[in-house]
Amino acid sequence: MRNVINFNHLECFFSLAKTLSFSKTAKQLMIAQPAVSKQIKALEAQFGMQLFLRTKHMVQLTATGKQLYDKIYPLYHEINSRVEDITSSVGKIKGKITFGCLEEVGEKVFIHALNEFKKQNELIQFEVKFLKAFEIVEGIKNGTLNLGIVPDKILQEEIRIYEILKEEIILTTNAKNAANKITKVTDLPFVLYRENDPLTMFYLKKVYPKSKLNKLNVEFSVNSHKAMLEVLKTHDVYAILPTLSIQNELKNKELINVGVKNLETKLYLIHLEQEYLDKKVEVLRDFIKSYVKEHFA
Repeated sequence: MRNVINFNHLECFFSLAKTLSFSKTAKQLMIAQPAVSKQIKALEAQFGMQLFLRTKHMVQLTATGKQLYDKIYPLYHEINSRVEDITSSVGKIKGKITFGCLEEVGEKVFIHALNEFKKQNELIQFEVKFLKAFEIVEGIKNGTLNLGIVPDKILQEEIRIYEILKEEIILTTNAKNAANKITKVTDLPFVLYRENDPLTMFYLKKVYPKSKLNKLNVEFSVNSHKAMLEVLKTHDVYAILPTLSIQNELKNKELINVGVKNLETKLYLIHLEQEYLDKKVEVLRDFIKSYVKEHFA
């Protein structure tokens, strides 16, 4: 039958070898002093050798006890160190997460959520990519993105989708120009994110369905929302924008909502459907859902 070492006995042996005091070892291990004597005797019986010399006034290692200590303690210490490393890392997540998002809502909303997550999970590295919606979907499907935010519901079996945020799409202009009456939307000078901007076309088709959008008056086309805001503040032009992208400008009354109707749209959090989702992705997903609910509900 195999001779199995009891680690409690070893721990007691190493402690006594250092303290050379049954009372101090009992206190250190938080056990009764007779239990220390019992464990040492059990270990001596198992090895068939005396490990300590005991008198009323002194405790010391025997030669064989010292030999045992010198050979086994380094191994015992290494095992304890490795166990401590493992247990101390339990609950911590680490590694790289690649996150895809639309630029405007990414800069205004989700970068703040990622910053907060990073504060709580220092071992995480982020790669954030501002992309178009179809690029985010493709990135999720081919594995180059772990998580993404898209404006359209994705009805595909391999993608898991969560409604994450609602926002409104509005027609806006600068405060000075807001007093001008709108008669015909196609006569308005527009600034677009790009030619045939899908957000603008979506809004105008829904709110002004009888308008001939091929006659839209486009004075600026600039693929930067920051630049669009500068144009809006400087010139008497109009733009279709999500309220989340311009919430500060609306609050400060630099920009005014001049549309006859607001359109509500939704943003969705997506990731690849997997039986065993990467733990760090799962934790970030749940964090984002909670963060958005707390700050934007």
